Amino acid sequence: MTPLLLVSFALAEEPAAGAPVELTVHGNLKTFVLGGKPHQWFEFSDGAETLLGSLGVDPDEALDAYGLAADPFAEGVASGRLQVGVSYGAFRLDLHWAGSAASSAPSTGAAGFGTGVGLTAPELVPLSWSPDTGSGVTLRHRIDRLVLSAKLPHLDVALGRQAVSFGVGRFFTPLDLVSPFGPATIDTEWKPGVDALRLDAYAGMATKVTAAAAWAGKPVFGDDARDEGRPVLDDLVLAAFAQTTVGVTDLGVFAGDVRSEAVFGLNAVSALGPVGVHAEASLTLPNVDDPFVRAVAGADWRPGDQTTLTGEVYAQSFGATKPEDYLDALDSPRVKRGELWEAGQLYAAVAVAQEITPLVSGNVAVISNVRDPSALLSVAIAWNVADNADVALGAYAGLGAAPDPIALDFALDPNTGAPSLAAPTDAALSDAVNSEFGLYPAMGFVQAKAYF
Repeated sequence: MTPLLLVSFALAEEPAAGAPVELTVHGNLKTFVLGGKPHQWFEFSDGAETLLGSLGVDPDEALDAYGLAADPFAEGVASGRLQVGVSYGAFRLDLHWAGSAASSAPSTGAAGFGTGVGLTAPELVPLSWSPDTGSGVTLRHRIDRLVLSAKLPHLDVALGRQAVSFGVGRFFTPLDLVSPFGPATIDTEWKPGVDALRLDAYAGMATKVTAAAAWAGKPVFGDDARDEGRPVLDDLVLAAFAQTTVGVTDLGVFAGDVRSEAVFGLNAVSALGPVGVHAEASLTLPNVDDPFVRAVAGADWRPGDQTTLTGEVYAQSFGATKPEDYLDALDSPRVKRGELWEAGQLYAAVAVAQEITPLVSGNVAVISNVRDPSALLSVAIAWNVADNADVALGAYAGLGAAPDPIALDFALDPNTGAPSLAAPTDAALSDAVNSEFGLYPAMGFVQAKAYF
């Protein structure tokens, strides 16, 4: 990769004599306060409660002692990002430091709520660290952008840590296969950077071809070094995307080798009068499992200057058709590495963004698993308190049948007669699930942002 980059840079025009070096420094500070209450997954059976009573132990206190009580949670998060850019002629270097401090992360079940700050991603060169404070506060630091780029005739080249994204989906992103955001992420301003080489070639005004190679595995060295003998392609996302414009329609073709799996895709963006429409589909050919398809179609419409409506429908052949199989789907490597988040197969989503005043705006969104049925509701209102400061207030709520509490029993040691808690089986956990978004608890947040 490096020789290619050096040759490309050699083709760049020499900066004009005396061309200035431009330095830009920006940043932001953000704070979050969030809280909620997870679902109660466990309770004691009648026999277990009788045994606890004979020992003089309160069942609720016992659940708490075992860490199984669904206690309300609250978390405070503070984050900062420093953005430094240096430009000289056709060349540019961008460096971003991102840091965060948070109280102990709450347990929110399968929902995976997050503020969106302090996120990390696989690194070819480890540039993240989290010092042990021993104080119940988690500190995270990361070099989230470190990319050298050059604008050449008909070609842009970027090497280093950068965001890599493909696709046109709003809620559902079949072609965004490198660290996409989940549906319950509060702040999606900055996608985690990955170590990558990206080439953007232009043919005229209407056609663009992008090629990217991104690291998606364990670091080559460090405490979490990659396994010896692991194929290098298992740790790479190699992708090519070609896009051209015909009239008012953008057409795109995608082909990639994603962690040693072939992925092919198509997308289109167009307009039907005042309504913008988009569609996207991908076909994944796993090495072991059956091929699966993911597809989304949606529309955007502005009925007035202050209102924007967005809707999408999404289907995938990956995923479960019954609630009792959702946990297996959520436990798959694809979900764990963030490639996708949906446990089911058929979804619909709609969002309304409304400008209430020039300084205040609101947003309501609903993502629904059509077959459950269940849904995730999100509501937020934002106030632009100054030119460089915003405050937001919002909430998420899972709408659907909550999981049934699992009855726990004690087993008696045959030698000592001492009781020990019997772990619930995987089958009991799966049978307790009644809907996908019923797994999501209610959660509220307050966010403040300042930019410089």
